[in-house]
Parts: sequence; structure tokens; C-alpha cells
Amino acid sequence: MRRPERAHRLAAGSGMEYDLVILLERDMTIKTTLSFTERHHRFLMEQVENGVFATASAGVAAAIEDMMRAEEERRLMLRAMEDVLRERMATPLEEYVDAEEAFAAISAELGLDDE
Repeated sequence: MRRPERAHRLAAGSGMEYDLVILLERDMTIKTTLSFTERHHRFLMEQVENGVFATASAGVAAAIEDMMRAEEERRLMLRAMEDVLRERMATPLEEYVDAEEAFAAISAELGLDDE
């Protein structure tokens, strides 16, 4: 997590003060204006009316949290894929199996080798 600059300046070596400032920064509400399509607005308002969210702002915040979680999951999966690719790239060529050899048995079992 990136340290807020203001928190970094106020901390000056005090762990408690730093934690308090981060908490204040994280929970600080910022007013902004958003525009929605009628469809999105109607859905959001239905969610509020049905008690799913206390306010429209809470609904938007929940949607953003979901997007942030999804983005973090995507990053983790991409890193895992990168690791697998690096590992495979490090495999010596002599350890690779010829595709025809690898699929010959299953092709014979399925009767595909006659074609």
C-alpha cells in the first residue's frame, strides 16, 4: 500500500501517529459528481430501496471495491502465468516431448490415427 505523503510527513518516526493518519486518510470522504445512464441509475436506486445499500454512494463504493478486488485477482493470475511461462522457458529443449508422440496413444485409442 502506498503511503500518503501527508501521513509520511506527519509520522516522523511515530508508528501510532502514522497509523492514525493512514486511518483518517483511508476513511476520508471525497465528494464528487457522477453521471449514470438511466438503466444504471434505476438499478442503483432499486438496490437502495430494497435495502441492499443504505445510500447510492454506498452502492457505488461497493461496486468500486468489487472492481478493485477483481483487478487485484487479475494481477495475481497474470503473475502466476508469468511464473509458469518463465519456468517453461527455462526447460531445456531436450526435455520437450514431440507432439505426435504425446498424442499418438490417445489418437489410437480414439481411432483417429486411421484418418
